[in-house]
Amino acid sequence: MLLAERRKLQTEINDLQQKLNDANESAIEKEKKHTGIIQDYKQIIQRLEQDMTTLNETLELNTPLLANIVKISPKKKIEVKVENDEIAQQMIKQEMYEMLTCEDETNAIISSDMNENKPQQKVEVKWILKRISLRRLI
Repeated sequence: MLLAERRKLQTEINDLQQKLNDANESAIEKEKKHTGIIQDYKQIIQRLEQDMTTLNETLELNTPLLANIVKISPKKKIEVKVENDEIAQQMIKQEMYEMLTCEDETNAIISSDMNENKPQQKVEVKWILKRISLRRLI
């Protein structure tokens, strides 16, 4: 009887050891998964920091241009004179409005002085001005 009880207890010990080993393996796999997720988030944060740096550099480069523009009030027309059509198109393509700190619609007229002999060409652009909040990127 003692031998049968001993075998029964040994079987229970073996079962418990197997469950412990399985639990340890499961914990190791979960830890690897969480480590991978953490690494993914670190990469995302690094990318966002790089994007913020790029946005800040772009803002610094464009601030002198924007300083020449009169403060914009809602629904006010402003006139920005540029050397030629290329610069006007470049300003439009660069989407300078994203760097301004207004959140309202504004009409802007960009006029280009091509030649004194030629009439002034005007390009009317409707800009949706919006605030860039770098905190929202994080």
